Amino acid sequence: MSWLLYTGLRPAVAIWRGDATKVPFLGGISVNARSYLAFLLWFVPVFGGMGLVGIAVVVGTLTSSTGPTTVTPAYVGSALIFVGAPLIALHWFVSAFARPKALIPPPYRAQRGSIAEARERRRRRRVGRPPTDHLVEILDVRPLNAEDFEPYMIAMCSEPECDWFEFADAKLIGLPEEEQLRSKAAEHSTAIAPGLHRPLG
Repeated sequence: MSWLLYTGLRPAVAIWRGDATKVPFLGGISVNARSYLAFLLWFVPVFGGMGLVGIAVVVGTLTSSTGPTTVTPAYVGSALIFVGAPLIALHWFVSAFARPKALIPPPYRAQRGSIAEARERRRRRRVGRPPTDHLVEILDVRPLNAEDFEPYMIAMCSEPECDWFEFADAKLIGLPEEEQLRSKAAEHSTAIAPGLHRPLG
């Protein structure tokens, strides 16, 4: 439980400053940089409260009759869960509508909410365009040490909250990898960076 809280709180400052790469992966919980503060508003009290209730159960204070102080962790934990649970709806609202702006890190306040984004993707598809205008880069990944791994190429979306990427198809013999990747990238976005980028030098 303490690990979950640490994982959630640790990157908060970097995300507020605009580093979306610091958003942690938390299993089935949908988290993005835009709604991260709203996420913490329910995540910290709910999981912190669950931790306190768990401690109370382990030490047997839920059924103890030795005095009111022994059940304090359970009461405090239950109160935190009670306060935090309704804020899950606030997290959903911020993610969906990008409002209120005060709860959104400054670098992401110009972004559309997820509902507006979905509407824009549908509009672009209706007029025969790719669903996004995210910048896609063609990466030529080559190891610094030739023995580390085989070089490869990949098309990757540079939008922090978009996880789209594609590899070249080895079955298409004779068609250059870069040409394959640019063709695949054109199905995702109208913005494809020129040239190749080598992230490892």
